[in-house]
Amino acid sequence: MRCSSLAMCFVILAPAAACYDPADAGGTASSAGSSSTGMSDGTSATTTASTTASTTASTTATNTTATEVTTEQPSTSAGPGSDTDATGDSSAGSSGTTGEVSGCLDGLFVDDAPPLGDAVQVASLFNSQGVEFADVDDDGDLDLLVSDFGDGGVNQSGVFYLAGDGSGGFAAPVKLPGGDAAAVRLAAAPIADNTVDVVAMVAILPEYDPAVRRWRGNGDGSFLAPTDYPVASDWDVSLFDVDGDGRRDLLGTHAEGARVAIATAAESFGATTDYGGAATVNAIRGGDVDGDGDGDILSASTGQLQLLRGDGAGGFGALETFALPGSYPIDVLIADFDGDGSMDIAATWDAIVAVLQGDGAGGFGAPVELTVQGSTLAGTTPDFDGDGCGDIAVFNNTGSVSTIMGRDDFTFTDQHVFNIVPVGYPYDIASGDVDGDQIADLAAITAGGGPDSGGEVFVLRSGG
Repeated sequence: MRCSSLAMCFVILAPAAACYDPADAGGTASSAGSSSTGMSDGTSATTTASTTASTTASTTATNTTATEVTTEQPSTSAGPGSDTDATGDSSAGSSGTTGEVSGCLDGLFVDDAPPLGDAVQVASLFNSQGVEFADVDDDGDLDLLVSDFGDGGVNQSGVFYLAGDGSGGFAAPVKLPGGDAAAVRLAAAPIADNTVDVVAMVAILPEYDPAVRRWRGNGDGSFLAPTDYPVASDWDVSLFDVDGDGRRDLLGTHAEGARVAIATAAESFGATTDYGGAATVNAIRGGDVDGDGDGDILSASTGQLQLLRGDGAGGFGALETFALPGSYPIDVLIADFDGDGSMDIAATWDAIVAVLQGDGAGGFGAPVELTVQGSTLAGTTPDFDGDGCGDIAVFNNTGSVSTIMGRDDFTFTDQHVFNIVPVGYPYDIASGDVDGDQIADLAAITAGGGPDSGGEVFVLRSGG
């Protein structure tokens, strides 16, 4: 459920929406369970994970058995399947098959838990809404991008860039140019060249007019002045090549359907077109779910996952839906969880991650429910152990991160819980290898009403 106007929204909750007056810095969420998924030239001293002046949260790792984890092989039925992780949902043309692997590792990590260290707070913003890893300055190291809704004014709102040093440390946040908008969800990837660009769903002040704002990266951590695309999304954004021309196109959620704007040769986006005829809520992803080489779109709506199969030229077939036992999916995930070379899909809501096994031709089995700690607010699909089977990490409203490892028979390990205990409201999560040890690390952010009640940016490093 969305608030009646962006000016009144600070986190989108399921099943109830939490609204506040941006002028009230002390405004807090009225219920639990949230939604979802470079910059100017300024240089600042890098803050390493070990020496940051920010607080280090106590991250206790608990091997908690996931109750009612279903591990039987589901029957196959028609449905979607796709690919994505923290960066995969922005890939230009990712294949729908990954190539079958001989078997997914078991027991590489103690208690099947990735070796994540304590959560280190690397920045303090205000009311953060989205986080992504990307190599913004083209130095081979992953950087952080964080969108922030701010306080209703221009001082705190916008998109911020934190340069990574390749060892798990990050520089102080630098705001992207064009700060007259409250930023919600974001995505980052090259659109037509090799430099990372950024798109974010924003509410342009002072009237909170909805738009997607695009920053074109220069490849050195700086960006050109942004370009706005009015009403190109009403919440989530993604970048994926749906017409096969090698350029990533803009995907957005909207009440009228999946909203698509095709990227042009001039590296702009064309007019938006809605597909599917049904509202897309909270999350949208692109991927080749059926392995035919064409870009497809996976989204969520009340009680269902939704698939639009691409025709390879920017058009889509009729909307296909897949019923979920939950009434209000918060995030959707795409990965090959069992290493069979076919994409699988997942949705999160309440304390559940529901995964559906793909058959490589767009068919999917019945949902397999994995239980995690607290209501899941956002998820990501790293391959922690590099075994070819996608894993799952979700940020819970209890202030914890739950990790679940995928296995080659479409079974899953019990969840392992890493307690962050933030001050703000847990909101989004991303994965990527920030220190070059070949094991995925995590970033998690919180929403809130100010630096003392939200806007925390945490990094959980493997082995750190």
